[in-house]
Amino acid sequence: MATTIAAPPPITVPPDGGGRGGQGGPLSSRTHLTGIFLTLAAISMMFIGLTSAYVVSQGLGPLWKQIHLQPLIWINTMVLLLSSCTLAQARRHSSAKWVIGTLLLGLAFVAGQIGVFGQLANAGLYLNTGRQASFYYVLTGLHALHVLGGVAALAWTAVRLKPNTLQVTSIYWHFMGALWLYLLLVIFL
Repeated sequence: MATTIAAPPPITVPPDGGGRGGQGGPLSSRTHLTGIFLTLAAISMMFIGLTSAYVVSQGLGPLWKQIHLQPLIWINTMVLLLSSCTLAQARRHSSAKWVIGTLLLGLAFVAGQIGVFGQLANAGLYLNTGRQASFYYVLTGLHALHVLGGVAALAWTAVRLKPNTLQVTSIYWHFMGALWLYLLLVIFL
């Protein structure tokens, strides 16, 4: 008994490029907004899961060693809040200079976070020192990685400077600022 395998049918792509409703042009603003809100929902779920684990972990026993607020954290917070102001100016004036200013402030924030990690290490608090130190490093480190993603988006936005790109990047960046304030409240209160 012989088995014959037929070739799969050919795949044809519609001439309009498929998926854009016959339009070969750029995606709509609504599509961009849907994409950024889905991204922010996924990021929110990750940080909510981590912070709920953080809160539960506080009551698990004596390995909890409180991390004290470093003065550099306040400077970093001001830098991040100022970057939201510069990005609002970028949107208001559709200016690449303001976007680049925001990008530089974002890099300054990440450098400041690395500085805080160094201060904590000098105080004897490392990733494996205890649960609270571990959560601090993980939460703020993940936030810094997301800020670096925002910096990359800002670089792309500065080059393209299109209204949709500026709008989506702005929503993401302001979310990172709000997320930072949320993390400070969770960690230090």
